[in-house]
Amino acid sequence: MTSLTARLYSLIAILLGVGLLATGIVLDRDSRQTTVHLLEAEGRRELALLRVSAPVAEIRRGDIAAVDAWCDRAGE
Repeated sequence: MTSLTARLYSLIAILLGVGLLATGIVLDRDSRQTTVHLLEAEGRRELALLRVSAPVAEIRRGDIAAVDAWCDRAGE
């Protein structure tokens, strides 16, 4: 193999490596963003369910025992 051919193959390998690296970075960022959005949406749904089931009257009265018992049940 001549030195020109070897240099050409090396250049092609470097360009291919850079292209694969850039593609990997873009795809990793997209999957990370998708995962974050899904987790945030799930958290919003869970928070909404907790708000609906929260013992509002007991919280207003300051009934710590009832609120603590509800927290224990909601945490399971």
